[in-house]
Amino acid sequence: MASTHVATSTGVSSADVSRADSERSRAYLTEKNRLLTERVDELEAALERKSERIETLEAEVERLTDALAARDRETTRTRDEHTVAARDDENGSATSSVWSRLFGNGSE
Repeated sequence: MASTHVATSTGVSSADVSRADSERSRAYLTEKNRLLTERVDELEAALERKSERIETLEAEVERLTDALAARDRETTRTRDEHTVAARDDENGSATSSVWSRLFGNGSE
């Protein structure tokens, strides 16, 4: 099969124009592919940094949650101890008050 070359007014054949267009398209696609690959690499690096930051923050949340739970347990224990001590004081005061009323202060 014979190739047909059509000459244009500039003296360049249509096959040469087609070949130049093809080379230009290939160069464009090669550059676009390079830029996209570079962007994917940047996004993957950013994703890795963010994943590491998330892991760090999750560990910090867990640590703070544990510390808060421990503080709440300590607060509850201390409050319970104060409640028992206050009841004991009230019971002791009531007992000594009844004792005082029945038998006097002992200083009489």
